[in-house]
Amino acid sequence: ALLAWGVDAVGVARGDAVTTIATETRCVAAAFASSEDVATLTSAGAVERRDAATLARRGATAALQTSGELRCGALRVAGELVKACGGDAFGRIVVESVGRDEAHGGVITSIAWAGEDVLSTSDDRRVTRWRINGDALEKVWTGV
Repeated sequence: ALLAWGVDAVGVARGDAVTTIATETRCVAAAFASSEDVATLTSAGAVERRDAATLARRGATAALQTSGELRCGALRVAGELVKACGGDAFGRIVVESVGRDEAHGGVITSIAWAGEDVLSTSDDRRVTRWRINGDALEKVWTGV
């Protein structure tokens, strides 16, 4: 099965069968949570579970505490748990329940999981590795 998402839709392709659904808010990330579930991350920070066959919403599982609209995001599935991270236009990065203002000097352009850590890039042309340390997000390293 293939999974795709975009500005206003999510789609799943299984063989010749393709299912798509329009989303109310922008979808910034999606992942298969299981063979029967798809998880999506909205620009508002909501992590939602959807039926993989119909893409009908099964409910929200979590929400990132973001002060603005997420521009990018990533999901990581660990068993029944779906972890989320995202970045906004003001340089704020949020990983699970931990956020950091002005993590970058500009818009966060991409974010990805690297094991338990997170990598982010922004229009300041830097790549930064972050790690949750207690209730803070600490910078592990930054490269240009």
